[in-house]
Amino acid sequence: MTVQTLTLPLRPIDPREVLRYAGVSPRAEIPPETREPFEAAMRQMKGTDSGRACFLTLPCTPDTEKGTVALGPILWHSRQLSRVLQNCDTAAIFCATAGMEVDRMIRRHQAISPTRALFLHAAGAERVEALCDAFEQYLLEKDPSRHLTMRFSPGYGDLKLEAQRDIFRLLNPEKHLGVSLTDTLLMVPSKSVTAVIGLYRTGPACAPSAPCDTCAQRDCLFRKEPAST
Repeated sequence: MTVQTLTLPLRPIDPREVLRYAGVSPRAEIPPETREPFEAAMRQMKGTDSGRACFLTLPCTPDTEKGTVALGPILWHSRQLSRVLQNCDTAAIFCATAGMEVDRMIRRHQAISPTRALFLHAAGAERVEALCDAFEQYLLEKDPSRHLTMRFSPGYGDLKLEAQRDIFRLLNPEKHLGVSLTDTLLMVPSKSVTAVIGLYRTGPACAPSAPCDTCAQRDCLFRKEPAST
């Protein structure tokens, strides 16, 4: 198994998504005392137009009756993930990071401008989400005959956070991306993501399912509104 490493271009930063991650309704009027640190954070983040990822594509054997998923040498117990991957014979496990510079910017402003630091946190979340979307697009372009499932990360649903260790053991993101895992299973840099995406050929061609569409927590502050048609 050979880990592949990518540098991916990102779409322009979306101010509405940054506000959503900061807990501000995109439809709400930003107070004058908040607008300046928001705009300053957006200016700082304008140069973050790429991100890095590493991944492996593995054979996938989900068992919905047992609630298990075999991914190459990994065996995970997750009934929800087994249902997400039930049509898949292959899956990609990946780690993606917006890099250490975002963390440095946040630390610099935590003491002198906590509001600006908050918006930098939110912008970093938007950047790593854009990076995950770019990775999905890469997979689709690499094999147009495949469709993708939603992304599923350790700690989401009934997949234990300890699954992080399996991903780090297989991918070695510290070597490939400079991303390390703490004893409490948090990643450094903080704006990093690990996840699994199923690939399948059967079923209707469709866009990857948005996690918000399937999540039962309807009052989540970070919930995305359905796209208008």
